[in-house]
Amino acid sequence: MVKRLVELRQEDVAVCKILLMEILLYLDRTLLPQTEKNTYFTAKQYHLAQSVHDRLMAEPFREHNIAALAAEYGVSRTSLNRYFEAEYGDTVSTWIRKYRLREAAELLRKTDRSTAEISLAVGYANPSKFSAAFKREFDVPPSVFRRMKEGGKTG
Repeated sequence: MVKRLVELRQEDVAVCKILLMEILLYLDRTLLPQTEKNTYFTAKQYHLAQSVHDRLMAEPFREHNIAALAAEYGVSRTSLNRYFEAEYGDTVSTWIRKYRLREAAELLRKTDRSTAEISLAVGYANPSKFSAAFKREFDVPPSVFRRMKEGGKTG
């Protein structure tokens, strides 16, 4: 077998290499378990994500323009979201929405404030949009969530 490979012409060796690569690629894609691709970022990129996080936490309940924030840091919105997601597990918009809704859940648990007051307190100008977002996040509307709290179930 080795002798036959040695006797191959240069062109034949190149074709064999290509065919072997195709076979390996096929095996990789079909037989081996697929894992998430690791993406690595520089310290500067992580620092950028942390700076954006600090900015959000300084005023978590006001409206944030993600595109303007990205431009201010000199990156695209897509890049900002990639860096932020690598550090915090969600894109900027998703992270701030989840943060606001968790805060709303705490207010529902600990206060008797109305749903409308709580929606305004956590940055939602429209109580019905708040209720819809809350239901998507916690699988129950805020009113049911509050009753669960009163019944001893804190979901």
